[in-house]
Formats: sequence, structure tokens, C-alpha cells
Amino acid sequence: MTYERLPQLRPPCLFVYGSKSHFKSSHAKGRKEKTDVTGTATGGSGGVAEGMVKDVVTNGSHFVPFERPDAIAELADGDWTHWVNKIWGKQASSSAGKKQPPGPSSKL
Repeated sequence: MTYERLPQLRPPCLFVYGSKSHFKSSHAKGRKEKTDVTGTATGGSGGVAEGMVKDVVTNGSHFVPFERPDAIAELADGDWTHWVNKIWGKQASSSAGKKQPPGPSSKL
């Protein structure tokens, strides 16, 4: 069920694979199949084409997040910072010049 819903995924996605994983989905063909469809449906993130989906292969087995949490945290932090800047930068530039509706923060 989850695999079937990958095209509708909206948030940025970082797939992390261990280079020593024995699962077929961790090999080049399986990785490509996942990244190519993730976020591509209507309402999705835009996928790889929009820079919202990425995969990384790092030293370890299928359980690399448990084996090397420090390395995974570094990978995720770098990508998270990139995605936050990309997403919020787009939203900030698209709202620039728009009149703000009256509210508590507006000056009367």
C-alpha cells in the first residue's frame, strides 16, 4: 500500500540505502524505480525533477540508520536545510508584493 502511494507524497523525501543491503529494492534498479515515481502525481511534491526526492547510498547494511545514526543525521541535516530553504524561499518570493490582510500583526 505505501509503495503504491509514493506518487502522491508531498513532503521532501530522502531515501537512504546501505551499500551492503541484500534487498533488491536497495540495488540501482530498485532505487531508480522508487525515486522516479515518488512525488510525481497531481498534488505531489514534484519529485526528482523539482529537487524534492533524492536517494543516498552509504556504507552499511539495510539497517544503516541504526548502525550509523550519526552519519545518517549528517546526511539528513544537509538535505533538510537545502529543502527548507528551497520551499520557504519559493513561498516567500511568491508572496512578496502581496497585500497582507488585516490582522493582529498589520498596522491600522
